[in-house]
Amino acid sequence: MALTVLLDVDGTLVDNSYIHTLAWWRACRDLGVAVKMATVHRLIGMGADQMVPALIGEALPGLDDAHARHYRAHLADVPVLPRASELIAELHRREATVTVATSGGPEDLRVLLAKIPSSALLDHVVSGADVGETKPAPDVAVVAMGASGADPSSAVLVGDTRWDVEAAARAGIPCVAVCTGGWSEQELRAAGAVEVHDDVAALLAGLDDSHIGRRSGWATPRR
Repeated sequence: MALTVLLDVDGTLVDNSYIHTLAWWRACRDLGVAVKMATVHRLIGMGADQMVPALIGEALPGLDDAHARHYRAHLADVPVLPRASELIAELHRREATVTVATSGGPEDLRVLLAKIPSSALLDHVVSGADVGETKPAPDVAVVAMGASGADPSSAVLVGDTRWDVEAAARAGIPCVAVCTGGWSEQELRAAGAVEVHDDVAALLAGLDDSHIGRRSGWATPRR
């Protein structure tokens, strides 16, 4: 069975982790909740169902809507990370199944994917709206594997946060991590990432000898 590569989006393919941080901080301020930006940042990567209780200890009506309002004010400015489009195209060229697996909502996700020229090559797209619980719960990865016809022996997740790594582990698959979400290599490895790259451009540059390449049989023969 060909390898299935599950791709996170926020902080992995597009550079928006700190925009989310600011939007959540402003949303909390709007509703009279004092939080530190550093605290908010460490929770980026969770969906709202997981993040709001983790951030303030309970559900707070209106907080998710306030975040969406602040975030969407900057959505058009979110840049695609270098070579993200080329990574999707190269994985497709090598006949991997390429599936988005994100905690983000479908409306914002459509805008972000439209910025990535090769997104038309994606085999499947799974968002937070398709699951019962978002990351670090395993649901996104499990549903994405199901959509792709994959099992844990033939799948790997590429993400940028501890929550991606934990979600992958709970789904029984490895996580290859990138540092573009603001988590360090040491933190991502400590969380259980099997491999860490500076960004998806570095992953693409070393794809043959990466964990993905080795599992797919693309690795350069060693002499």
